[in-house]
Amino acid sequence: MSDHNSTTSVEFRQIPGFSRFRAGSDGFVYSLYNNQRNLRRVWKRLNGWICPDGYVVVDITNDDSKRVQRRAHVLVCTAFHGPCPDGMECCHGDGNPANNLPGNLRWDTHAENMEDARRHGTWNPVVAIGEAVHNSKMTPDGVREMRRLSAEGMATKALARKFGINDKTAKSIIDRRHWKHVV
Repeated sequence: MSDHNSTTSVEFRQIPGFSRFRAGSDGFVYSLYNNQRNLRRVWKRLNGWICPDGYVVVDITNDDSKRVQRRAHVLVCTAFHGPCPDGMECCHGDGNPANNLPGNLRWDTHAENMEDARRHGTWNPVVAIGEAVHNSKMTPDGVREMRRLSAEGMATKALARKFGINDKTAKSIIDRRHWKHVV
């Protein structure tokens, strides 16, 4: 496949399950679209965005025409190194989650990935809980209120609606599987 413009030499590889998308040897994901000026199909680099954990995520459409979000490093690794073997995950050789060059990516075990993180100094053993979770909708006071209302007989579905969370999350809070630290 030819490169996306004449000034760079990018090798493109098919991403299994995403026929309108390719991974480039430059570590980016590309989409096939119709150029309206000259009426030909061209490859356009997707911008994506960087998550709080530093990984690049892109919106793409799978072969079933369903829009999904995927981490770019997994797409690039799949295109250049084959499907993820069972029990493996995508690892960055240099510890930089935004460096998605195929030569920096590999499939390896979770234990090896954690060892890489220790070696790179990127391992953080502290796990966020409660309000420290970046997208938490609950507060300790809200959790206490939810549990009090549940004890008084309010239904889980009603509690979920009241607090703006889904039913499963409400049930896990009430049952103390989540927010265990709040008494």
